[in-house]
Amino acid sequence: MTSAKALNYSFLRDVHDGAVTPALPQYEPASPPHKTSKNFSRYLSYGGGRGTRTSVGISNRFRLSPWDALGKDLLATTQLLRSVRFGRVASAVEKRRERNEETASERPATQPVMSGMRTKHMGVCGVDAAARTQTALGSETSPSGLPSPTSIFHYHSQKTISVRGPDVLLLCHGITWELQKPYIQKSHTLASLLQHSAVSSATDSDIPLISLPLSDSNVTRSALAKALGLLYEDQLSVSPDEVIALLATASLLAYPELEMECCKVMVKCINAHTVSTYYTASVKYKQSAVQESCERWLQLNMVPHLSLVINLRELPFELLEKTLLSSRLFTWNEYSLFKLISHWIFLQIHPHIQMMPAHSFIMTYFQQLSKTVSFLQTEKGQQYASLFNCIRLESITEAAHLDEMERMNILSVFHMLQLFKLHHLVSHNGGDMACVDQFDKRAGCSFG
Repeated sequence: MTSAKALNYSFLRDVHDGAVTPALPQYEPASPPHKTSKNFSRYLSYGGGRGTRTSVGISNRFRLSPWDALGKDLLATTQLLRSVRFGRVASAVEKRRERNEETASERPATQPVMSGMRTKHMGVCGVDAAARTQTALGSETSPSGLPSPTSIFHYHSQKTISVRGPDVLLLCHGITWELQKPYIQKSHTLASLLQHSAVSSATDSDIPLISLPLSDSNVTRSALAKALGLLYEDQLSVSPDEVIALLATASLLAYPELEMECCKVMVKCINAHTVSTYYTASVKYKQSAVQESCERWLQLNMVPHLSLVINLRELPFELLEKTLLSSRLFTWNEYSLFKLISHWIFLQIHPHIQMMPAHSFIMTYFQQLSKTVSFLQTEKGQQYASLFNCIRLESITEAAHLDEMERMNILSVFHMLQLFKLHHLVSHNGGDMACVDQFDKRAGCSFG
């Protein structure tokens, strides 16, 4: 026992000091059967003497110092090969990064990389991708780093631009756009202006100069540049980020193909964050298909999805009232609609809030209001009274829900007494709802 303890102590001391300890005896498997035709190369043992391993810590692995001893430790062999492979990949990435830096340093100063543009892969090849985008859109950039409106227009129209130069000059948004007559026929507004235009005396040549006034703030310079550039393309591409501005520009230009493409993108991208904006734009620009799609989405998703996000504040009053009165409205129960209305009112009163507050926080706010009168009887709450008339308060029968409604003090005491009286009569009639005759004045058939 004494010798074993001394041996263990010496081994731990060597491990701690990083001393070189002899490796374990090499394992040599049994020889394969004599009469066989199979490949037994895995039974071959590596030659050479006994290798040495250097310890790197008490709990860490041993490291093989000589390369010829790899065959003596399979685990160390795997780790070493993995480290070598990782070193090769790291060196390749480093070389590529150095090559990209050299390319960036040799780029002329007249073509700055646009910091505002983002590519799909901005890793090692981010510099090259930005350079390709810069070359495609031209060297003109705005102070924010984004491409200028003229660069966007030339990017879309450069494939079909006439060698002879422009046929029409359009003055809009403080920029003079050089257009060709065959392509502006897609825009009914520009075609009509061209027919009634006269030759401008301010120009040296006989090129018509037409002016298009703007009265819509949604029509930006970038959207106008892309819309004019899409006149030269057969396949239209619209991204969800710019669909509102492009729809406003297409409506101004009376460009039906672009309007149809914008409507397709809007219908496909309706969600809790865009439904209110898309509905407002569809009403403003008279797109009934988008309007109906937004209304149908709200009927199915207003309670499950929209009520949970801050974008509930953007829902217009008329649209909320119309959705609450719809017979196709989905809801878990009528109290869910009561909560949704109270949350919407709270967000209208506090437009500075940037995150959706918890229901307990909203309850505390209404409880801190005046106790003498209910919220709907105040001057601030009278305008929201019609929303509570759209839901069936008689269907709220849970004791916890009724207690919360009473403590929030949104409804008047008279309404709460009428509600409790109705529940009392129903309970005395064995649950019969025959005494309820107000369903024709409320939401037709909310289901959940």
